[in-house]
Amino acid sequence: MAVPDPARWPDRARRGFNLRLALRQQGWLPEVHPFPDPAEPDLVARVVPGRTAAPHPQLAALADAIPRRHTNRWPFAPAVVPADVIEDLVVAARREEAEFAVAGAVARGAILTLARSAEQRQRADGAYRPELARWTMPGHGRREGIPRSAIGPWDALESLPIRDFGLVAPRLTRSTERFEPYPTILVLSTTGDTERQWLAAGQALQRVLLLATVENLATTPISQPLEIPGIRQLLANQRRGTVAQMVVRVGYGQPAQATPRRPLAEVLCTVARAADPGDGNPDEDVPPSP
Repeated sequence: MAVPDPARWPDRARRGFNLRLALRQQGWLPEVHPFPDPAEPDLVARVVPGRTAAPHPQLAALADAIPRRHTNRWPFAPAVVPADVIEDLVVAARREEAEFAVAGAVARGAILTLARSAEQRQRADGAYRPELARWTMPGHGRREGIPRSAIGPWDALESLPIRDFGLVAPRLTRSTERFEPYPTILVLSTTGDTERQWLAAGQALQRVLLLATVENLATTPISQPLEIPGIRQLLANQRRGTVAQMVVRVGYGQPAQATPRRPLAEVLCTVARAADPGDGNPDEDVPPSP
């Protein structure tokens, strides 16, 4: 979606975490150099192999989860996510210098209200539906976008502000479902709001989403309230001095449909370099022992 920064940054930046995992699986400790070239502002980071190190089993599990991780737009079961699993997600975000906090009942209601307000404001924007159409219109050999199989059902009560890609497909036949009344909502945040914090948020988001996949959790990023600056400000925690970067719904649900992915060559630039043992931290990207 063509939304203003920083709302789209976590989605852009989280792909770098997959690259870090790939290097780690090949026996290298990745070294990340954020925004290495001021002349190329769209170059988010340069990732290079550092010291050699044996692959770690927990990181291998995250890597294996990459092709299985999909946004789930279906109702979740009314089951409580165990506290220890939530804590694992919180720790995962913290490893990327971000916070991931569960919203209590009052905060959850406020967040969902803000998200619904943001969704309504976007729907009132004349440019919004044409953009949805660009992302959802079927096409032969299309390599990105949301296929109709991944749109999900219509929320009968419109209680959850999940982006409805079916708005521009009135002839689309889909079921009407009741979504869970008390979803588990978490907010990903950082202590600053610079491009480096946006990059950290993206890395944290991907680590969290992959770990959730490993734990058999379904996830739904809810970005609408982050896409309208005035509403995003209301999500900030003034007492803690943190800035919201993403809202995520987690729970247990049916498997989500896959969406197309662009070829690797279109999103990854490779640059040859001389062999170098590197000076990376040998403990980087190695989670604590279980």
